Amino acid sequence: MQGKKDYQEKLFASYQLAIAYNLKKYLKFIEKRTKSGAGMLALLFFIKNKCQELERTLVAPLKI
Repeated sequence: MQGKKDYQEKLFASYQLAIAYNLKKYLKFIEKRTKSGAGMLALLFFIKNKCQELERTLVAPLKI
């Protein structure tokens, strides 16, 4: 069972790295276009919600 847990943790970590990389690229792309902080705030809430959802789907089964 330990192998499955390690695999899921590594998978979760790789998802986090991919999200962080894409977020960095996206923020650099829209920096020139964004005039107000409202769009940025909505983006941050969206990313936070997606990370929490991903954590629930990958990490929650490990706690059983």
